[in-house]
Parts: sequence; C-alpha cells; structure tokens
Amino acid sequence: MKKFTKKALALLMAAVMLLSLAACGDKKDDTQKEDTKKEDTQNPSTPSGGDKPDPAKTYKKEIRIGHQQDITDFTRYTSNAIATYQTANAVFNGLTSVAADGSISPELATEWSSNEDASEWTFKLRQDVKFHDGGDFTAEDVKFTWDYFSNLENEGTKVRPFGYEMVKEIVVVDPYTVTFKMNGSCVEWPTFARTDILSKAAVEKLGVTEGGKIGTGPYKYDAIETGISWSIVRNDAYWGEKGITEKFTFLALTDSNARAMALQSGDIDVMYEGNVADIAPMMNDSNYKVYDASGTGVIYVGINNQSKYGSNQIVRQAIAMAVNRDDVVLTCYEGIGAAVSESTIAPSAPGYVETETYKYDPAGAKKLLEDNGLGGITLQLYVYPKYLAAAQVVQANMKAIGVTVNIQERQQTGFSSGIKKDGGYDLFINGVSPTGNLLTAYQAVLINNATGCNYFNDEFKKWYTEASASKTFEALQAEFEKMQAQINKEVPFVPLCTVKLFVTGVAGFGGLDMRGVGYDIDYSYCFIEE
Repeated sequence: MKKFTKKALALLMAAVMLLSLAACGDKKDDTQKEDTKKEDTQNPSTPSGGDKPDPAKTYKKEIRIGHQQDITDFTRYTSNAIATYQTANAVFNGLTSVAADGSISPELATEWSSNEDASEWTFKLRQDVKFHDGGDFTAEDVKFTWDYFSNLENEGTKVRPFGYEMVKEIVVVDPYTVTFKMNGSCVEWPTFARTDILSKAAVEKLGVTEGGKIGTGPYKYDAIETGISWSIVRNDAYWGEKGITEKFTFLALTDSNARAMALQSGDIDVMYEGNVADIAPMMNDSNYKVYDASGTGVIYVGINNQSKYGSNQIVRQAIAMAVNRDDVVLTCYEGIGAAVSESTIAPSAPGYVETETYKYDPAGAKKLLEDNGLGGITLQLYVYPKYLAAAQVVQANMKAIGVTVNIQERQQTGFSSGIKKDGGYDLFINGVSPTGNLLTAYQAVLINNATGCNYFNDEFKKWYTEASASKTFEALQAEFEKMQAQINKEVPFVPLCTVKLFVTGVAGFGGLDMRGVGYDIDYSYCFIEE
C-alpha cells in the first residue's frame, strides 16, 4: 500500500499503532475522537519516501531487486513472508495508510469517525477506484476481505488481517460507506484499517489463487517462476500518482554473498538486506546508495528462570553486568548494523520508556558471584546459526568473570519449542517483537512463555493485565515503566541490541519508502537514473 505525505495524526495515534491490541478499553475521550477523523482535503496520490525523481532526467524502465526470500504464488493472504508483503505493498491498497512516523492518511477511505466509545468505526470510501481487472471498488469488497480472510477454514487463507479478532461485524451502509462494529472499544482502529483490500467479484469468479492477486494499487502482478523470480508491472490506470518505473523484477537470491556479488556485477540493481561486512564499504562508495532504518526487533539473551542457576537472581544480575552489548554490535554487526538496546522495545518505537538497568561491570559481576559462593559455575547456552556470533561474544564475556559457557548449536526451525522440551539450558539467544510492541514482546517472551524464559511472576502478570486495559496512552506508558523497572531488576532476560535493516542500490537509486520493519518497505515509487 502506498504512503502519502498528508499527516493528520495526533501523537497518541502514532504511539498506539505499535501498541496494537493493548490500548483497547471501555471508553474513548472526546479529544481522541476528534483527532481520528480525517477528510480528503488534499490530493492523496502523492507518495512519501523522501527523494523524488527529477522530471528533466530519464530513468530505467525496469529495476531488478535481489531478495533473501522466494514466493510461491501471488495470493495475498497465503503467506506471512516479508517478500510477499513487500510485493503486495505495491499491488494493494488499504482504507488507510500508516507512514513511517506513525501518521495516518486516507487511502481507499476519504474520511472516518467513531461513536462515543469507539466501538463502531465508519469509513467513507473513494468513488473513483478500479481494480486491476476493471471492476469497481465498493464497500462490499471491504466487508468481503475482512469476513473471508479472517477465517482460516476458507480456501487460500493462511494469514488473517491483523486485528481481525476485534471485529464483531462489518456493515455495508451504502456502496461507499462501511461500518466496523467492534467487540469492544478500540481507539486505534484506523491503524488496523490499513489492511489490503481484495476484489470480492474477482475471488468469487476466479477463485482465491487468481482472483486473490487482483488489487487496486499502482502495480499489478505479472509473472512468477518459483525459486527464480517474480515480477510486477505498472498499473497505468491507477487512481493515484503513477510510479516512474514500468516493471520491478524480484530475484530469489537467498544467499547473502550471492546478492552482494550480483549487485557488484550489475546483475541486479537493488539488494534487500545482506551481510553487514558487504554493506559497510558500499556506504562510502559513490557507486551505491544505501538506505538504512533502525529496526524495532530486539535480540536478547534469554535465561531459563527454572534452571539451577537461571533461577538464582544473583546469577541473572551477574550475567546482565557481564555482557558487553558494545562487543556484540561491533563484532556481529561491524559497529553499524545494530544499536545497543537495554529494553525489549526499541528506543525508536513510540512508547519506549528508559529505566535504570544494570550497567556493564565485569569486575562487579565477578565479585557478586564470588561473594555468594557462585564463582566458577558452568552454564549451557542454546543458539541457532543466525545468532552464533552473538553467543560467542557472550561466551567470552562470561569467561572474563570466571563463568564457563558451553554453546550448543541447534536448528532455527522449531528452536523455541525444541529447547523447552529439552530443558537442559540455562541461556539461549533469540529475537523478539518485529513491530516494537512492548506488550506483545512481554506476552510472547514472559506471559505466554513462547520462547523459554520460564519466568512465572503473578505480580508481573497482574501489571500486564492492568496495562492491557489502559484507557489512555499515558496510563499505558506508566504501566510500561513499572513493568520495565521490574524486568530490569529481576532480569529474566538480557536485551542486547536492535538490528538495522538495509536496502542497497546502485548509484542513482531513489524513491524508496524505507522502514524499520521489513514488512512495510515499499518499492512502488523507486527509480534509478540512467
């Protein structure tokens, strides 16, 4: 979906985009209601993304992008792969569009408003939009998309729209007005309305496989050769501003070294992600243009709070004091591919709360262990290949305080379930929260114990429940601060760093809508000067 320059979102709404389900409560105040109504008073077809093409220059007709993933079909809701989302961003539109700064703009909707308690949201729709097959876009398509793809039993549905569980009923008021009736109060619903809309008529006529690839966006699906490449071509009948580039071809180059070599040889024009060691020299090379964004996911050292040593808070505190986050960033990410993190929510994310943490103090960590009769212990650390280098840094840090860490390398597939079943670990390394959502991170890592920290604290669960029921962002943030302070004190895990995302192109590459979340990166208005 395209992003627009129009910015009409209050700070609250920017924050709750990342807080997702957490802020759904029972009441919505009048200021929030006023802030969340938008009108189509400006031309919504102007894309965002920073640099713009120069009308006096000429540009390549096709851009070839080397991607780390492959896709097997074009059906929108059959995969949660980053490659699927990035391609779909150019093919489909949502009712709203959420920019990198969290601001919301109209897309297929022209305006929206809610009732007093935000349990009903009504959207007015554009009346000049056609699907790629020439069919008219109406409220029936909105209702169909949400109803059909919220049910995993329906053909072609493997990924449901984010926020589907909050919707009680969708009512078509008239061809260009639709109302979402919610299961409760949800002040942030316009952020969920960014979900891509499909054609009801196309899916019913052609089936999900063919009909599910027909959107309203600036590009149309073209061809796919599984394991090799896929392409999209410009939609010259697009209702908004058209892209400069006529065709984007994505090549499935899953090996990072192969992508870098292809970019250097000219076989591709753009490389998504890659080895930081390859990207670093390109940042100072005029032959390349590198886009980067601070990610919202956090890599952390998980601690098995039920193991012999992991259950000891003294040991956990010593680990927090012994681990040198700067070493991880420098050794594993060349000093540029990540930033030190002391929380499970990235500092760039709205809602981030800075609280006191245990600082790097290896001498103090060693003394703490020895004073409590814990000097010279041995810990077992489980890790999969992606984070092996980070595990080796942690191993060296712990050796410096007299602690032996044995590393056991395991497969990434089924890693969390596998180590929980095994149970023989004290430490593990993993990543969390691709959206930067603090409550989601705590829910996965601690409340649901999805990753294996085995942290069971009734008081923390009580605070989590209270935070989830917060009526305002300020109240939610206050609960966050209390929860974060508790986590920093008890140390059920040790955050290490947030990892940056990179998109690297040849000289003259521009127009990328770069994001800290891979799913949201949009190539629609990219160009390369000839």
